[in-house]
Amino acid sequence: YFTSFNKKSTQVLRLDKRGAASVWMDETEGINGTFLSFDGKLLGAQAYGHRIVKVAFGDLTAPKYETLLEDESLNQPNDVCQSPSGDLFFTDPDFKNRQTSAVYHLAATGKVTKIIDDMPLPNGIITSLDGKTLYVGDSHQAIWRSYPINEDGTVGAGKTFLDPDT
Repeated sequence: YFTSFNKKSTQVLRLDKRGAASVWMDETEGINGTFLSFDGKLLGAQAYGHRIVKVAFGDLTAPKYETLLEDESLNQPNDVCQSPSGDLFFTDPDFKNRQTSAVYHLAATGKVTKIIDDMPLPNGIITSLDGKTLYVGDSHQAIWRSYPINEDGTVGAGKTFLDPDT
């Protein structure tokens, strides 16, 4: 499962076989980054809906989103991941001005906390398998940073993890 993201139509596609994909979900309100949740559902960062959603696999003639977070003040949620604790982390880049970009922690309780606001364009996010480190890519700086994850889901000071030559 992967996304096809553009201004006119955003879709989630399914790779059926080598070289052949089909539309699994259409008109997704900007689902871009996805992650397979620990309960076997698809998590999605919904840019135009300003949401983090969860969708069950199966017949989606009328897909039912479970909205985990909806906040119109967000720029456009872009990528999402789940830590081993069950908490979610997501990026909210400000593609237009690179002034209000942030990374958020969404606790299983529903509490949302801004945890990173010093990256111009966070885009790409994953936790380590042990849940102790958060890795965030920055599309403007073209680097990846790593942050130690505290027990409450906040993070410690970040450091450059990867600064590729290209």
